[in-house]
Amino acid sequence: MVMDIILSRYINKRLVLGIDGLSRSGKTTFVAELMSRMSQYQKPICIFHIDDHIVERKKRYDTEYEQCYEYYNLQWDVGLLRKQLFSKLNHAEDISLPFYNSVLDQLEIKTVTIPSDCILIVEGVFLQRPEWRDFF
Repeated sequence: MVMDIILSRYINKRLVLGIDGLSRSGKTTFVAELMSRMSQYQKPICIFHIDDHIVERKKRYDTEYEQCYEYYNLQWDVGLLRKQLFSKLNHAEDISLPFYNSVLDQLEIKTVTIPSDCILIVEGVFLQRPEWRDFF
């Protein structure tokens, strides 16, 4: 049924799906299963895990703010992701983004190429925040 809904909205152009939910709620597992099922339809799929784009530890932990504020407001550069990722999902061929390297605790800029007829899945927490909600 989920596949029928997705495919009914995908007509050889980009379709952006947001898979939102709390931490450890099964989002990544769900996306892996979805991707497995979509492969039989031979549709190009591109997945963005929002946690790949968190900022360095010093910017998100042990700040002057409470943990709940750090978790919601400081994990990502919300404005940068709006500008460099979300606003480009429907049209850009190449997107340059900061990817977090947890071993080095630093960001590395990488370019992702997106096929023009791709189903894009963005997976992560807080995707429905006001700054990002309208892109889904």
